[in-house]
Amino acid sequence: MSQRILNILTIAILILSAFAAGAGLFWPSAGTPFEFTTVMGEQVEITGSGLYRCDPVAGSSQAQAVDAVTLFLAVPALAAALALSNRGSLRGRLWLLGMLGFFLYNYTVAAFGVWFNPLFLVYVALFGLSLFAAALAASQIDAAVLPARCSEGFPRRGIIALCLGLAAFLTAAWLGRILPALAAGEPPYGLDNYTTLPVQVLDLGLIVPLAAATAALLWKRTPLGYLLSSALIVKGAAMGVALVAMIVNEARNGVKISYPEAGVFTAMAAAMVFLCGKALAAIGKPADAQ
Repeated sequence: MSQRILNILTIAILILSAFAAGAGLFWPSAGTPFEFTTVMGEQVEITGSGLYRCDPVAGSSQAQAVDAVTLFLAVPALAAALALSNRGSLRGRLWLLGMLGFFLYNYTVAAFGVWFNPLFLVYVALFGLSLFAAALAASQIDAAVLPARCSEGFPRRGIIALCLGLAAFLTAAWLGRILPALAAGEPPYGLDNYTTLPVQVLDLGLIVPLAAATAALLWKRTPLGYLLSSALIVKGAAMGVALVAMIVNEARNGVKISYPEAGVFTAMAAAMVFLCGKALAAIGKPADAQ
């Protein structure tokens, strides 16, 4: 029964996310970018056209990059993971959980961060569907068997190092923007015409402590450490590809970017993809399932 519910939730995510991503990329454009003065006195270039017409050029560039990765990579990957999960594959179940984490993260940002547009309720639906689907997918994995089901090729030390590096980098990067702005009473870089920083909320409030906890639990070789690390590395690989796409699209649209920061994100994205492949390859075959 739980697998059937998970199937329904995931298929709904596939349909709605394909529609939302397609709309973000191909919504009829009308209008041109224009300058706007925010309530905090900043001059911001607003997109002025398409689905993200009320978002700044930087925000719409990021959103459309995520839409492209979602439509052409994440949706097929989620469908493949669901198919493997339905065959009883432990690897498929971990892959599914990680991909659902990717959708949950992105549509949390969309629901809380993108300027109100005709797809607002679709973002809300995807946020809720992803949250409950991820919880259900996690409940179907017997974490106790994971240490025994991972071969010696599982990149435990690499994932630990990457989790610690990710936690440290996100903390330094985001606090480096936020604390000086708070001290000076000025808007932080990236606020533009938004009212808050949803990405930084998620990263500092969720991803940083989750990455640190995952590193500690995996160091101790606990079952929960293997579960969290497997899901986090899959989510991280998909998010890493999206981050690289964001950087490229921002540069293409003339958005000012921090090249050192972009370089670190790109390096971490490559490491995530590499470790994701090694981790999934090291999970026992479905025939060995509990």
